Amino acid sequence: MHLTLVLLAAGRSTRYGGLKQLEAFGPGGEMIMDYTIADAVEAGFTKVVLVVSADHRDEFAAKLELHALRDRFQLAFTIQEERLGTGDAARSAASEVNEPFALLNSDDYYGNVNVFRQAADFLSTVNPAEQPMKYALLGYPLGETIPAAGNVSRGICTADESRTLSHLQEVYELHRSEGGSVLGKDATGNAVILTGEELCSMQFWLLAPGFMNEVEKDFQEYLAKPRLPGRAGEFLLTNVIEEHRASGRAQITVLPIAKADCDWCGVTNPEDRVEVMAKLAKKHAEGMYGRLRLPC
Repeated sequence: MHLTLVLLAAGRSTRYGGLKQLEAFGPGGEMIMDYTIADAVEAGFTKVVLVVSADHRDEFAAKLELHALRDRFQLAFTIQEERLGTGDAARSAASEVNEPFALLNSDDYYGNVNVFRQAADFLSTVNPAEQPMKYALLGYPLGETIPAAGNVSRGICTADESRTLSHLQEVYELHRSEGGSVLGKDATGNAVILTGEELCSMQFWLLAPGFMNEVEKDFQEYLAKPRLPGRAGEFLLTNVIEEHRASGRAQITVLPIAKADCDWCGVTNPEDRVEVMAKLAKKHAEGMYGRLRLPC
């Protein structure tokens, strides 16, 4: 079975202050997505779809042509026109997705090749004709994904004993309190207090191809309604998938990341840059990746 990797790369990087998706974080000039693509290809993914804004497509294309594994994956681009949220970004890839696929951020480092093997194993079991549709998300311990400085947003997962997702809530402005708990706010501004032991979504979704038909229906319904101000008015992927679950259109499995593989890092705020660069440099020093970028 062909497996597709969809990378969301059309964000404006407002909090970071620059287009972090194209920025070099590795010691050889690697973008974060270079590592994601390398691990995915080693795990058996054969196609990469990049969702970008129209004004940066050529820059992404030029950079990815220099990926050391370029001859091992098909590359396609789709354009997110209006940037109405992560759900809008996901639906923008529909023209290039006809098979089970993984959908994730381009500016997060998700661990190592074992994480992508776990994803590929699940996707290989997906029957596109099965109803309800089968989705999964990779669940990361929340406390391992909170940066030392700045605030982040996460989708907090609740699952039953069989690891079937029972609730997913987007929480914003998450940060560590002095007492060690994790504090944040929901979409309406209400305080949320968490322990840090919860599993959270890092936007690493494993989806059946039928998701694209459903998210387009959802999007048209979204456009037909008055739009709420602020975050509550965004067409968010977390909310879309939660509605698919609640309405019975999808059954979602939470796949906990093994502790040995839970090595996520990402860039939300400018302060994150030094930590991410140090982590990636260490991985190269340990011989994990070798050369990922070909010389210009």
